[in-house]
Amino acid sequence: MLQKKNRPVVTRRPAKLLARGSAAYFGDHHQHTCADVFISSMVAPDEGRVNCATMKLMLITFRPLDRTAADGIRSWHYEAPYDFYDMSEDLGDLDEFYAPSRWGVSLFGAYDEENLVGFADLIPHDDVIELGLGLRPDLTGRRLGLDFVNAILEFGTKHTPVREFRLDVAQFNERAIRVYERAGFTRTREYLRETNGGLWPFIEMTRPA
Repeated sequence: MLQKKNRPVVTRRPAKLLARGSAAYFGDHHQHTCADVFISSMVAPDEGRVNCATMKLMLITFRPLDRTAADGIRSWHYEAPYDFYDMSEDLGDLDEFYAPSRWGVSLFGAYDEENLVGFADLIPHDDVIELGLGLRPDLTGRRLGLDFVNAILEFGTKHTPVREFRLDVAQFNERAIRVYERAGFTRTREYLRETNGGLWPFIEMTRPA
């Protein structure tokens, strides 16, 4: 799953990006979290890395977004109806991805080793993080969404003191909504948003940090 662009899950951020918040990047250390592909068991983190006690998993590393990653995300194409989340559908979202002032501040690439698997947009508002996220198209529909969302939530809480996470998701995207509910989010309101050349119904969801 940005939040206007959410991938394994697809979701969308209120204004422009998808799920957002503020992620963690400490000095010379990248923050690591575990995203299980099947079943995983997490042990105590060591220097930013979460060790997962299973063989089949992705060890996700969050790094500041850069132009190479932005170019990769721009090329992603989702099958209908999730092509709603293609970057080409909303140039405002695309512009945000190419703003170097946001790279490593709120926009991060998610990597499994050296492979870009998704992104996280984490924008803090006082003690609330507005969350945006996206999973690479070929990884969607493979039951990776919940682990990916939880990895981003863990990343966000390690970076910034936060009371609550907030995200927005297109109302038609029931697949993403189910994942967010399993991650502890609840629906707080419904509204219309102007995006992708029209007005679309969205749902705002929140969860305690």
